[in-house]
Amino acid sequence: MSPRIARLLALPCALLALVLHLAQEVWISPRAWHLSADWGLLIYAAAIIVELGVPSAIYALIVRRAGKRPAAWSSAFLAEPSPSWSGYWVIFLAWWTVSGLVFERARGEDHAHLAPLDPVTGLVLVLSVAAVILALVLSIGNRPRLQLHPDGITVHGLVGRRRAGWDGLIKIHPERLHIDREFLNFTLWYYRAFPAYRAAIGTDAGARAVEDAYRQR
Repeated sequence: MSPRIARLLALPCALLALVLHLAQEVWISPRAWHLSADWGLLIYAAAIIVELGVPSAIYALIVRRAGKRPAAWSSAFLAEPSPSWSGYWVIFLAWWTVSGLVFERARGEDHAHLAPLDPVTGLVLVLSVAAVILALVLSIGNRPRLQLHPDGITVHGLVGRRRAGWDGLIKIHPERLHIDREFLNFTLWYYRAFPAYRAAIGTDAGARAVEDAYRQR
């Protein structure tokens, strides 16, 4: 399974987390409001464990199918986003979306409903929509990613990008990329130490050369 497919499969797990959290807010919590504070806290903690734990456990099985982070470049010199990093964030953001909504229970009812819209509930609704958009960007988009080219390094963040020459400094987060950290560090050292090899960056032959050098180090 490719890392991209694994990232996309985070969406149904995220939807499950959202639905479970919504069910807790609408049906389970109202039935616990008359209980003592200790019981209410226990039920709430158990609900969070289920709402986040079940979708995350399912996604953990999916990520295992995507394989370990490769000691190789996915396409010439491009490191894709890590499904492990982005996928779990997608699940959490979908779960948090419900936390950003305000529910209330009408007298005589055994379930809750959304509170009337006012400046406060409107603001949290906007934040919830923003969380959904960010979750979609992490799952569907191809960010964050790292690209090497003869002139230097480009880091594509969630928003915007940063570039630096081979002699410059640029912050990289290896845990967000689907590539082995040790191999990434070796590649960066390799091209800084041997400028003559930079001309081959962006070609399959160049990728194979640095991978062979890494295995023979």
